[in-house]
Amino acid sequence: MNNKILQFPQQGPDIQEMMLDGKPEMMLSARGVVLICLSSWKLDGNERAHDALRRYCEYICSHGCPGGAVKTLAEVDGLGKGDDAAWIRRTFARYVTDEASLMQYVLEALA
Repeated sequence: MNNKILQFPQQGPDIQEMMLDGKPEMMLSARGVVLICLSSWKLDGNERAHDALRRYCEYICSHGCPGGAVKTLAEVDGLGKGDDAAWIRRTFARYVTDEASLMQYVLEALA
């Protein structure tokens, strides 16, 4: 799996077209994956996506975000549309330094 993870620039797009095995493919950044999980939870009530968000909160709290994972997840759950995505972008920029490690941890919830 690690050989298929492509790093995006720090402030790059959440999705972009990239060449993979000689073919153009739409690729999500690590932050894009978290935002898709947020959307899937908020719009569809997808419990597995909520588990991924819980793991995102655990990850950022273990990397300096104050308040603990339960409180942090409750905070993002209580935010409205737009504010929740902005929260993800802010916390991602502040607390995520290793996107591959984050994805490995978060995606275990979806396996």
